[in-house]
Amino acid sequence: VMIADLFSNESMGKQHYSKYNDLENPESIIKNLVEKENVSEKELQEMGFNSIVNIIGYEWLNDKHNANGAIKIFKYGVL
Repeated sequence: VMIADLFSNESMGKQHYSKYNDLENPESIIKNLVEKENVSEKELQEMGFNSIVNIIGYEWLNDKHNANGAIKIFKYGVL
């Protein structure tokens, strides 16, 4: 049983899971974080943005075996 399946579709946990695993827009989880907080480039560096992008990008590449998703995440990170 997937933990996400234990929650209703309206729960925050299920919504976060869906954003994190969005095949169409895998970068949306990072994009929402950056745009929601409206952070500067310096703040992004301080919060370890590069590490976050690398961790999520390589998860899509190595664990999910989805190179296209990883590329989208890395491209967003470069922007």
